[in-house]
Amino acid sequence: MKRVQRLQDEARAIAMAQVQEFETALAQLAADARELADAGEMVPAGVRELCRSFAEDADVRAKSLGALAIRTAARQVGSPAKGEEGLSPPGA
Repeated sequence: MKRVQRLQDEARAIAMAQVQEFETALAQLAADARELADAGEMVPAGVRELCRSFAEDADVRAKSLGALAIRTAARQVGSPAKGEEGLSPPGA
């Protein structure tokens, strides 16, 4: 069971790293969109508005994503995996 737990912990860590990478990429996209939104008349008005809207939405979603990931990870730390609540390790 220790090996299973170790592998599950490793899989969770990899998944969290991927979530963090996505959050970072989303924040960068928001920054890029904000630059286009603020570029003035060099960028067509419709594109500026779409980028402004995207930047605002992406910022909120990136922050929500991070908060959800942290909250979920905190609940998983130290809690038994689903279906393992009543199991004891061998020899216990």
